[in-house]
Amino acid sequence: MQAIPQTHERPTFLGVAPQFTVPDVVAAASYYCDVLGFENRGFFGEPPVFAMLGRGVVEFFFNQNPEMTSLGRPRAAVGYDAYIHVIVTVSGPYVLALSSGFMTYATDVHPDYARVRGEIAASATTLVLLPSLDYETCVAETGRRQLGRPFCRSAEREEEVIRQRFGVYRNLPAAKLETMKPVSEVVDAAVVNLLPNIRLQPTAAGGFVSRRG
Repeated sequence: MQAIPQTHERPTFLGVAPQFTVPDVVAAASYYCDVLGFENRGFFGEPPVFAMLGRGVVEFFFNQNPEMTSLGRPRAAVGYDAYIHVIVTVSGPYVLALSSGFMTYATDVHPDYARVRGEIAASATTLVLLPSLDYETCVAETGRRQLGRPFCRSAEREEEVIRQRFGVYRNLPAAKLETMKPVSEVVDAAVVNLLPNIRLQPTAAGGFVSRRG
């Protein structure tokens, strides 16, 4: 998720997801899943070069460096020691963008997840962006877009993921926008859906900011 805050309040830290550099991401993921009971929350790259594993609120990330064959070798040139999960309190207008899989997580992924997901799904200002509301068209276009990313899964895996997620997003009570349409039409549709639920206030610069009504 990404928020654009207008506040000076200190963020609330939820936890840290350590990221480890390993010579073989698949082997590391298999060990954590088979022996320690973690679930695989995603491989990235083909073949995989990054993995996200979780068990409840605990997460581990792995990135791959085939040259690192022992603990004494340098870590990958591109990578992080840890991801820090935080909450930032916002007091002004903001836009919250969710990752493509956020609404599809298991309900026990975090103690607050079910509540937050329910609030998002029920909000009058939530918009669901899908390439198309037609199942097969959406699957094909999502796969095409995903395969254009530098860290993507295989074409088969990308197709499997969107086929699993499509129904979840299609059945959300929020308004749906088809992003394969011209940008101007998508923007117009967003405005039509949002305007009844927000109120505009003039700013000192002569523009407007929006607030939920």
